[in-house]
Amino acid sequence: MKAKILFCFLCVSLICVAQTAATHAQQMVESVTRDITLSAEQITQLTSAATEYVSAIQMANEQYGSSEEALVQAKAAALQEYSAQMQAILTDEQYQTLQQKQIERRNTLLNQLKEGQQ
Repeated sequence: MKAKILFCFLCVSLICVAQTAATHAQQMVESVTRDITLSAEQITQLTSAATEYVSAIQMANEQYGSSEEALVQAKAAALQEYSAQMQAILTDEQYQTLQQKQIERRNTLLNQLKEGQQ
């Protein structure tokens, strides 16, 4: 009986993680589409790449959670792969526009943090 309960819990947990990864990936794609216009094919490809990225991050957290150095390296590798996939999916102009908007957003957040400290 305990084994059945444990198995059910494991199945539900895996479903929740999969839904969370898909939801997070969808949010990532929606964020990109606010910054640039994408074709239907690009959205499909980007959704797949984002889902792989989120899954890789989750797996890294589970696998290397106790080792900060290994976790940082695994996350950096996942981000590098995701960035390479994005660059392959987007046109050069789209990729540059997206990069610029991300820099602007990051600078805005940094300025807000600085103003809050003063």
